[in-house]
Amino acid sequence: MPGTFGDVIYGLNVDFSGSSPVSGNININGELLVGATVSPFIRPYVPTGSNGLIVNTGPGTIDFSLANIPNSALQNKTIGLIGDPFINISGSPIALGSSGFSTFSLPNAAMLEFDDFLGVAQNQGYKLNWFTTEIQQWQPQGVGPDAGHPGIATTIANTQPAALILGDGNPTSLPILLGSGNYTVNWVIKIITLSTSSLYTLNIGLVDTKSAAQANGVYFSYTDSVNSGHWTMTTASASTRTSVDSGVAAATGWVNLGVKVVNNTSCTYFINGAQVGSSITTNIPSTFISPGFVMFSGGSPPEFLIDLMYMTFVPTTPR
Repeated sequence: MPGTFGDVIYGLNVDFSGSSPVSGNININGELLVGATVSPFIRPYVPTGSNGLIVNTGPGTIDFSLANIPNSALQNKTIGLIGDPFINISGSPIALGSSGFSTFSLPNAAMLEFDDFLGVAQNQGYKLNWFTTEIQQWQPQGVGPDAGHPGIATTIANTQPAALILGDGNPTSLPILLGSGNYTVNWVIKIITLSTSSLYTLNIGLVDTKSAAQANGVYFSYTDSVNSGHWTMTTASASTRTSVDSGVAAATGWVNLGVKVVNNTSCTYFINGAQVGSSITTNIPSTFISPGFVMFSGGSPPEFLIDLMYMTFVPTTPR
């Protein structure tokens, strides 16, 4: 029977049939049925001690955000989707994350490629077909793998130049021509010794040159004598370059370096998943390039470790 208690109105069947902002009802079974035409649609309070929000719905769109819920203990926490026996997600492409770095789809609509360098002998057994400047310059787990970094390719200390480029290393036969979609390329590497007195230069990202500064590419560059030893965001087209200081100093240890190219108009750079600097829109290459790690110098450089390369391509129109 409907009634009141204090400031709370309750009933066996509460009807929200008005047109704005919410229409729906709480039925006799305690089910909340709500349809809304304006934000915030349904904004529940998730109390301390609760496991979160459970939504049972038919076909439609569900948009979850835990960024602004009143319970600060659950703000920005993981949202779990649990299915029995499975969760069926349809659509192509399906993008997880606003950056577009995690994309799952049929390969004609979104490509994901990677190599974890789980080789079994020098320059053998890797997933992808890599070109190296000198085959002996690369060996799997040459100094022993670090925990959390399975499969490692290494350079040989005091040997240069060193290059690891997807394809045969010939600029006329590299696999990627920018445009008609978005590319992302990430490299996970470890610097053991920083450059001093211009000991070496690194170019890491999308490249085309195996033993010197890139003629064409979208990449990070590092040497101690440029931008105070910061990672430099670089584009190159026919050896004309745009270089911007990222403001982030290179450091010893593991780092994830990522570049994202939107069509062939904008290049954005990421260090350990966080964007650095502003996007570059000039000197974007119009010829073939490839994922690559390139180290060159005039001296005797230290050893470097490479743990992982992964890349995505989401075409403007599925192939």
